[in-house]
Amino acid sequence: MNFFLLILFTFHFAFCNAQNLVPNCSFEDTAGCCPQGLGNMQYVKGWVSCGTSISSPDYFNTYDTAYPNVPYNTVGYQWPATGNAYMGIAIYVKGLPNQKEFIGRNLTASLTIGQKYYISIKTSFTTDQYEMGYAANKLGVLFSTVAYSNANPVPVNNFAHIYTDSINTDSVNWTTVSSWFTADSTYSYINIGNFFNDVNTDTVTFNDSLWGGYYYIDDVCVSVDSTKCSCVVGISVENQVSKNDIKVFNDAYNAYVIINTNDIKNISLSLYDMFGREVKKTENISEKIIRIDKDGLTNGIYILKIHYSNKIFVQKVILTN
Repeated sequence: MNFFLLILFTFHFAFCNAQNLVPNCSFEDTAGCCPQGLGNMQYVKGWVSCGTSISSPDYFNTYDTAYPNVPYNTVGYQWPATGNAYMGIAIYVKGLPNQKEFIGRNLTASLTIGQKYYISIKTSFTTDQYEMGYAANKLGVLFSTVAYSNANPVPVNNFAHIYTDSINTDSVNWTTVSSWFTADSTYSYINIGNFFNDVNTDTVTFNDSLWGGYYYIDDVCVSVDSTKCSCVVGISVENQVSKNDIKVFNDAYNAYVIINTNDIKNISLSLYDMFGREVKKTENISEKIIRIDKDGLTNGIYILKIHYSNKIFVQKVILTN
């Protein structure tokens, strides 16, 4: 008989594995609420834009209910690799030589000279019919001893500590860019983007009438142990999990998902598959206990979204036999 393993993502506060030197490694911790539309670096705690003055990386989070954001947004479609949020940057811009977008922040501790570190980031390519017509390579990581910003942009000088020579055109899956490197300085800042000029950047053209080569970024990690290089967002796997006023669990016969809302009124809920298709929907619910019939659902990963009192509860659900 089918049953659900329920995985709760605590979206207001992300914590990373103690071995990961990158705080807010999957961009969950917000410095306010809520991002709407493009831009919005001011909402992602600790991270800054560190390209030229025209650079404006984009912060995407499911808390944005007033504008298409996650998984649908102006530049494409993608669920987060982890949690509820991710960043988006342009690593190639046609017609504006060497104008690229970068994000950066401080590490929890400076790197030790001579120590080997494992670096990884998850990326996903995106293209759409209106803006993004290119794919590009050289996306990578540059460490620094100083903090860069739009006023003091990171250099584009054909050097990065790790980068990819391959051109990622996968807009469905998240691709990991990773490598080991030995620290040659006490770096205390991490920067992400394409640090190579246009001459040294290879591209694939999908639509030459459009302008950008754009990639989503999630799960940034720096660790001395590759097996501990993870970005965990409050994950708990159990039969019953809770978040604030909501509890979600299976009934005794595994026929329904039961949602106990603690007397919250006017609830709307939707269940999506990982292709973004809505497979269940119920609106204007006033009952304290809500039942979602699991009949007809196939095995796989689903996203449960519950809207109530201008809030969003989001929970990842895995259906197995």
